[in-house]
Amino acid sequence: MTDDDFLLKAKNENHEAMEKVINQYQKFVYKNSRNFFLRGGEINDLEQ
Repeated sequence: MTDDDFLLKAKNENHEAMEKVINQYQKFVYKNSRNFFLRGGEINDLEQ
């Protein structure tokens, strides 16, 4: 399956596909969220 296939299934509330997409891109999101600053906010807010 391609990423697009998993994304489509995740959009249709397939929980296994959602988990796969989240796990696959979690490091990417974590790494890139560190480049932003939200005054008064927490880094976890940006990751979400």
